[in-house]
Amino acid sequence: MKTYFFFLLPLLILASCKKFEEDGTTFQAEKKLTKSWVYSEKILSDGTVYTPVFTYIQTFNEDGTMLLTSDYDTAFTVSNWKWEFVDGKTKIRSTLGNWDTYIFSDIVKLTDTEFWIKTQLIDNGEVFGLPDLEKHIAL
Repeated sequence: MKTYFFFLLPLLILASCKKFEEDGTTFQAEKKLTKSWVYSEKILSDGTVYTPVFTYIQTFNEDGTMLLTSDYDTAFTVSNWKWEFVDGKTKIRSTLGNWDTYIFSDIVKLTDTEFWIKTQLIDNGEVFGLPDLEKHIAL
């Protein structure tokens, strides 16, 4: 009986995890997310594909902080953000100081090497724009 339990336990854990729209599950989502990601592509809601000219790197830390670094406009910029999982680790809420204005991201794909999110800006409860798909690659 104990032997069956040890075989069934991992299956029950994996079965209880939610799956993302494209790939990956919420199983070990924090471990997969907490690393550095380079912003590789944005697909606007109208289908326009944008490849960034400058380098943007997001580093998610286990303590709920996120460091955004970029070489935008020949100047090196660093921003300290806060982040948290929402809705069973299928969404992320990110803010730069004010919790009334934040970026709400639906995780579309989260694997060890790829991180895709649909993002929207929320300001005092008001949603701005249609969600854009952002693709990131692990460093």
